[in-house]
Amino acid sequence: MVYQFNNNQTRISEFVPPAETAVEWASKLTVESHAELAGTDPIEIQMAEIKRLQENCDFVQHFNLFSGLENDYPTSVRLAMCGNNKLVGRGEVAITKAIQGQDYLYVIRISRKVPSFEIGEAEIEREAVATWSAYLAQVKLCNPEAEAHPCTDVR
Repeated sequence: MVYQFNNNQTRISEFVPPAETAVEWASKLTVESHAELAGTDPIEIQMAEIKRLQENCDFVQHFNLFSGLENDYPTSVRLAMCGNNKLVGRGEVAITKAIQGQDYLYVIRISRKVPSFEIGEAEIEREAVATWSAYLAQVKLCNPEAEAHPCTDVR
């Protein structure tokens, strides 16, 4: 863990591999929960993130991987590719999963910095993106006190 913020409204934790740091990272996992966004549609959150990326990137490609219900919670998963982030001079590829819970909106993001690239030419292995996608498919929200959101078979 390289970063943590925690209060009643917002919780954010960031993780990088052991050889990397909060500043010098190539891959990062970010987990967020936001009480003030609990009623927000996950697709709206995803599109707000795309808009933020577009402000700092030469170009952004993004693709909806899934939008629907998981364990009866509105959920959206999106792949985003920034060809060149003007602030850091590198590209970035990320898959983000947003889940609208009862009390919080949850956002789980896996990011990788890559060399700057042109449209469709990101230097990232398809296997890596497939692994990220498979990992995020296992991350589901549950509530042991609600039949509509059981915690069986949920990790």
